Amino acid sequence: MKRNFWKDYGWVSILLLAFGLAGYFAALAEQAGPSGYFANGFMSLLSLAAAYIAFRFRSIGTVAEKPAPSVLVPGVVKVPEAANNEKLLDTVLDNITIGVGVFDKNLKLQKWNRNYIDIMDMNEDALFAGADFADLQLLNFDKYVNLGMDRETFVATLTAEVRNLPARRAERHFASGKIVEISSSRRSDGGIVASCKDITAARLAEQALKENEDRYRLMVELSPDAIIAHKDGFIVYVNEAALKLFRVNSRHNLIGQQIRSFFPFTDSETLALYFGSAADLQTGERFPSRKSKLLFPDGSSTDVEIDVSALLYGEQRMLQLIIRDITAQIQIENFLRHAREEAEYAAQLKGAFLANMSHELRTPLNAVIGFSEVIVNQLFGDIGSKKYLE
Repeated sequence: MKRNFWKDYGWVSILLLAFGLAGYFAALAEQAGPSGYFANGFMSLLSLAAAYIAFRFRSIGTVAEKPAPSVLVPGVVKVPEAANNEKLLDTVLDNITIGVGVFDKNLKLQKWNRNYIDIMDMNEDALFAGADFADLQLLNFDKYVNLGMDRETFVATLTAEVRNLPARRAERHFASGKIVEISSSRRSDGGIVASCKDITAARLAEQALKENEDRYRLMVELSPDAIIAHKDGFIVYVNEAALKLFRVNSRHNLIGQQIRSFFPFTDSETLALYFGSAADLQTGERFPSRKSKLLFPDGSSTDVEIDVSALLYGEQRMLQLIIRDITAQIQIENFLRHAREEAEYAAQLKGAFLANMSHELRTPLNAVIGFSEVIVNQLFGDIGSKKYLE
């Protein structure tokens, strides 16, 4: 035990200090003569005070230390008596959602709950205290499919595993279509605790998800458009069409590269969101389509249109780019634009020609119309007069 210096030796130090001071003031009293009475009086008072302090200090130091108060730790419950343990165990077994069977060191059944019967499709008459583990497995064998072994081998293997392994886990597929996860762990006394859980819904959901992923991957691979997934600008997946569009032979030529390096620097600001992070985006969120040019190592380029959406690739949120070669579309658009411009130019020429022709024809026609009015009105007399010839 660690000693406290001041509690053990502090009173001695105070007494020595007091006696030293007393001697000093006694010497002063002898030198001062009659005036030293004051010093002697002060010395006496100091000695008494020192003795009192030493006594109190020693008393405080020798006071028995109080034991530390007991602390109640939340969540820690005193272990109930043996009689209550049984009742507590029964209550737990009746209220948990998994099936539980408890076997002793000889693998004889001790306890089980209702879920153990229901999940394992057991006959209630087959379950009783003292039922042998191997016998129960013989009954279960006929319910399982895809075991890959005969009845005796299955029971012998399973019994050896639960005896020798500290814990084990397996999935059993029932002929009815049910899938059950069965676990066992060895107890300190040599017995085992077996548990079972119906995981049919979970496995069917996983299978459906995998089928959807496989179907989506197949669609992506067969897509005529280049599809690229990137995380924070670095390519992590490309489909077969992307290899053709980017003019590379292997996915290794693209995966790990920065997607922005294949596009003009002048489009960096416009395409910043398309080549950035998907961390702040919702799955399925999309951006408007953008047109740009895809650059090749030989300095050539091709016109492309980019669609982008956020998606989950595995467990990570990424951006998916759908890149289409729109070279033919651009050529058609250019052809139509030139055709429209030529048609507009032809229309302008036609309008100018008609305007000129109208002007050229109107002058003689005006003369003809005017002379016709003269004749009709016989302004120069009867028709046939020589004045009309002038």
